Amino acid sequence: MAKLSFSIYNKDHQYIGNEPYFYSNDEFNWVKSLEENWQTILEEFDQFIAARSAGLSPYFHKALVEKGDWKTLNFLFWSIKVPGNLRSFPKTAKLIEKIPNLVSASFSVLEPHTSISPHYGDTNAIIRCHMGLNVPGKLPECGLKVGTETRNWENGKVLLFCDAHEHSAFNHTDRKRFIFLFDILKPEFTNKKLYVCSGVLAQLSLFYLSEKLKIKRLPLWLLFIFHKLAQVAFITALPVKNKLAELRSTTKLM
Repeated sequence: MAKLSFSIYNKDHQYIGNEPYFYSNDEFNWVKSLEENWQTILEEFDQFIAARSAGLSPYFHKALVEKGDWKTLNFLFWSIKVPGNLRSFPKTAKLIEKIPNLVSASFSVLEPHTSISPHYGDTNAIIRCHMGLNVPGKLPECGLKVGTETRNWENGKVLLFCDAHEHSAFNHTDRKRFIFLFDILKPEFTNKKLYVCSGVLAQLSLFYLSEKLKIKRLPLWLLFIFHKLAQVAFITALPVKNKLAELRSTTKLM
């Protein structure tokens, strides 16, 4: 069993665990059902884009994009629900409800001739999943590299990988690449969902503040204290935030 890791405590955020780069789809019985319904998700996404072409937002960590543009549309962000987007995709929302231990879900668009720099994920507690929706090409033009392994996306097929390892993505074609991206907790961490999500949100908040304040490095002991304080705040706030979001969503439907 792997020890739970947050990248904020790793030297230069590097992860050196021994998890595989990619996982076998056969290990997860929900994959087949999702793949059988991939066109339902694509149809809702196409309808949304046709009606609201400006509905996607640039990925918040812009420094990861070497060139081009990377855009996303979130449904779930480390357990924080986005009720408005979930309402816009009712069929997709029902499908992802069947995915066990889901903590994040979004649409991800790589614009033509876009490269995402090699980087390490936030934690080893999750398995990142990519399902191709509209993939404009195969290797070597369009693909995903994790560690030393490179694979291409396929329409309607799920790729599962360890996001904690160094990984990068690229679309060197003349067309956009669309995928459905989501994260599930690894089996050994399913009983730590709130702890994992609050830990990641805490470190993302600290990264954001350090960039704003132009702080390059803090002593590890001080970083630990700040992270734990922020994590406790998120542990308290997350259930309340989602409950309020559900109440507002219910009120709008009445």
